[in-house]
Amino acid sequence: MNSRTQPSGYFFRVSGFFRIGKYLCILLFALFMIMMLFVYGDKITYNNFRYMLKDIDAAVLLRTDASFATVTYQTSDPTFESLNGNLVIGDRNTVTLYNPAGIEVYSIPFSGQNIRFDTDGKFLLAYDPGGKAFLLCNSITKLVSGEAKGTICVTDVSKSGAFALALSSNTTRYTVDVYNSSFSHSATYGVNDYVIDVSVSDSGDGIAILTFTGEGDVPDTTLRIGAVGEESYRATLTHPGEFPVSVDWQGNSIVLQTDASTYFYTAEGTLISQYSIGSRTLVATSSAEDVYAVATAKNGETVVTIFDRSGYARYNEKTPYRVRDLAFCTDGLLILSADHAVYISLDNYLVTEASTEDALCILGVEDYGLICSRSRASAIFIETEEEEN
Repeated sequence: MNSRTQPSGYFFRVSGFFRIGKYLCILLFALFMIMMLFVYGDKITYNNFRYMLKDIDAAVLLRTDASFATVTYQTSDPTFESLNGNLVIGDRNTVTLYNPAGIEVYSIPFSGQNIRFDTDGKFLLAYDPGGKAFLLCNSITKLVSGEAKGTICVTDVSKSGAFALALSSNTTRYTVDVYNSSFSHSATYGVNDYVIDVSVSDSGDGIAILTFTGEGDVPDTTLRIGAVGEESYRATLTHPGEFPVSVDWQGNSIVLQTDASTYFYTAEGTLISQYSIGSRTLVATSSAEDVYAVATAKNGETVVTIFDRSGYARYNEKTPYRVRDLAFCTDGLLILSADHAVYISLDNYLVTEASTEDALCILGVEDYGLICSRSRASAIFIETEEEEN
């Protein structure tokens, strides 16, 4: 019996080999890390660590797939935006993000006086129009922050994390600085016209710059489309007698909005389609990856038009409400008026309505909406399909 319970010498020898192998692996790993520090030490930075985290989402990190219900907060002059299914609030020199469970993920100090946001995909660019501060975040952390060389006019961020800053300049009237998806400066464009908007392509290798020129009450709109890093533009497009409003680059589609028309271009600058506003007044616009919406008004009558990115009008109907804000969610267009919100399905274009109170804006979050006021944000149209039935 005792001989059966005593360990064999063979197992002692094997165990010794494994122990030696373990220490050799630890030693080799330590030597590897030392070699990497000597060879790549200048590239191992805190910024690179943050770049590694750029594609992680707060909802995944905190293990919550909840939908928004109501989030409460206190603000004075807030700016709101949705970021990858989360709520971002800019106010009181801070940028604060809440995930769908209502958990405050971060609150980042921001030195700007007036916070504005640009978002696309997983990235949010906060900036101070009229100031120099800017901040690039994802849904868990700050990625880049700093002060621009000149006063910031407008900005844009793409799905890849590449972004552009249009700045005042001493050499030309404006400069547009473009940063790639690794957050490194990649190009600067000098522009002597007044810059109204900029847009970066999804991959960050294309730039669209929207400007106006003209004297008195007769402006001219100019859209410049270029490949980042190239000296000359692919296309320079001018629309005399129109005032520029915005430009949006999604996929292979560029949408130019003026006070008179909506233009749909390819990434090379070929005109695909044009929609004339005529004598109507532009009220609001909203853009998404596959669709674009415009609200126009005349004599108290408001019309909402939804286009696909080729410029085909898929919905063009009157609404009894005065439109204050537009936003796309996954499967619908959200409309906000003074005391009502409207959901238009992008599948069958059925309309659902709901009453609202004290709403400052409406945001699209996943497949529903979020109504934001000064003290709380509340989900709306969260069961839209059931409401339509």
